[in-house]
Amino acid sequence: MMYDLHRKQLQQSLTDPNKLTSNEELQKNYPASGFHMMADVWGASKTQLNDVHALQERMKNAIVKVGATLLKLEAVQFEPNGVTIVAVLAESHASIHTYPEKGVLMADAFTCGDIDPEPLLLELVEGLGEERVIRRTARGDSFPCHIEEELSPGLSRIWELQSVIAQKKTDYQNVLIARTHQGVTLFCNQERQSSELTQLIYHEGQFIPAALLASECQNVLIIGSSEGVITQLAQWCGAQRVVHVDIDRECVELCAEHLPYGYKPFDVERYAEGTPEVQLIFADGFETVRKMQTEGATFDIIVMDLPDEEYDPNLQHNRLYEPDFLRDLQTLLTPQGVLITQAGCASYWRNQTLLRTYQRFSNLFPTTVYFEMTEQDWVWVIGCRSKLEDPLTKMQARLKNLDYTPEYIDSKLLGAATVLPTGLRRLLNHTV
Repeated sequence: MMYDLHRKQLQQSLTDPNKLTSNEELQKNYPASGFHMMADVWGASKTQLNDVHALQERMKNAIVKVGATLLKLEAVQFEPNGVTIVAVLAESHASIHTYPEKGVLMADAFTCGDIDPEPLLLELVEGLGEERVIRRTARGDSFPCHIEEELSPGLSRIWELQSVIAQKKTDYQNVLIARTHQGVTLFCNQERQSSELTQLIYHEGQFIPAALLASECQNVLIIGSSEGVITQLAQWCGAQRVVHVDIDRECVELCAEHLPYGYKPFDVERYAEGTPEVQLIFADGFETVRKMQTEGATFDIIVMDLPDEEYDPNLQHNRLYEPDFLRDLQTLLTPQGVLITQAGCASYWRNQTLLRTYQRFSNLFPTTVYFEMTEQDWVWVIGCRSKLEDPLTKMQARLKNLDYTPEYIDSKLLGAATVLPTGLRRLLNHTV
């Protein structure tokens, strides 16, 4: 606070210090992790924020109401304005800090064990101010209690983790597999890759549009997609040969061991050795494609299922989104072959990846098709090596005879899924 500390300090110890729980007992009784919540409140009256006794009572009543264990309460009155209240809890702590001249109160509560800090924090700020911002985060322990996934600058979503199944820092990324409210969920570098609840929606969007646009589905190349579901979908759609390239063997093996969908450990072992149906190659996709070019390999469908393109130019996977690499992939396609890639989200505030991807494909391919799965809130872009006069009609006709019947894609959906959003069309017209 920007004022001299008034030397008169109001202190109150509400328990006998001799009865405090020892450090050893605390470590034994409480986990080394918990939730930390913070509140910023604006618009409280100067009288409310300078009333140290009322704020003390507010703190004590809040602690009692939620059943926390109060060990000690400290109060400090500042001159000419301001109060700080700190409560030491067996479960951790709670605090209030006021700035009466600004009408601002800041409070926090951190608890471990069975006490949730949210009702405690809400009691601290109840009836104070006109506006508030509340934040929640997990702290401590090697296994996180939540994942904060950045969606766009200034906007994140919080995944509550019911339990952590596996966690490992590989040579390429931080991999976390956990149980969430969407079932077993895979995170890489703090970003959700797939979840038990919606993974089939995502993976059908990643492969089925390509299978409907390609003239054949005999030979398939997959780059990325650690879970292995795309390999299965390709086989269900009639593929005779699948080549799957992924740089991160540890991630693929963790997925096979712990995810209830995709590869199983036995699949990874035998596909890495090579079978007539599937070849699993653990290598850099960029270098592998260059090698395939020299060998004259061709594919009916090429699937790119990579982490989102990032603005950091040093991230190695960004190379796989650049026009030069897309041209290399184009040379591996059969004359009627197609390339499909995940292209991010269509939401207007989050569509920069989609915009860049669609522009690149439009510059390279005679026909570019947009495909959105609204139930997954995700988009794919498909580049066709040959010109298609009516892609939608071809997709609807091929769907009737596809070896696999999709769970989340039907003829009615195709009509809506292939229409570019109005805002994206305007942006594309503006950048032409």
